[in-house]
Amino acid sequence: MLKVAVTGSIGSGKTEVCLFISGCGVPWVSSDDIARELREPGMPLWKLIRERWGEKYFQNEGRVDKDKLSADLLKDPFFRKELERMTHPLVFEKIKEKMDEWRNQGRDLGAAEVPLLYEAGWSRYFDRVISTCAARPVLLKRVAEKRGCSLEEAEKWVDMQFAQEEKVKRSDYCVETDIPREETERKVKKILSELRRKVNEDCRA
Repeated sequence: MLKVAVTGSIGSGKTEVCLFISGCGVPWVSSDDIARELREPGMPLWKLIRERWGEKYFQNEGRVDKDKLSADLLKDPFFRKELERMTHPLVFEKIKEKMDEWRNQGRDLGAAEVPLLYEAGWSRYFDRVISTCAARPVLLKRVAEKRGCSLEEAEKWVDMQFAQEEKVKRSDYCVETDIPREETERKVKKILSELRRKVNEDCRA
């Protein structure tokens, strides 16, 4: 089984590409979804946040306050690094569990949406990397709309990660998402066909 990572800048259309991948019969998992699950009351990351910062990032009912967390992620690089240090190992273990599960099921491909693939140093674990990309004005507009923030704040979110050009350069494939959806989907299908051909060739070797 080939392990495929889908990465890219915030707002670059990673989830859209993963949904296309899923539509082709490839299972996928989102590192952001895993992190959200791990922040649920009583879960490992929830416990680590409470142990480190007490009640600072919690709502009255005991859930993590995502708005407070996001605000400090944006303005405090030291906080961001510490939270990532707690989060990344837990998320990585869950991704590996999923990949092992799919391999045991006899799947030919398994995909993971990992926005901070290169920042976290996980790229060597995966066999192939697909990077999503879009023009910077499109990125900023998407981020501003999703987060309900200004374009200036959206720019800070985009610039907090590795440059889009750097991610594309390090990846095996690039999929543009600021083109008609049909073209994006066609490119995803072409990549998956190539990867499946590679798996079949390895099986015959």
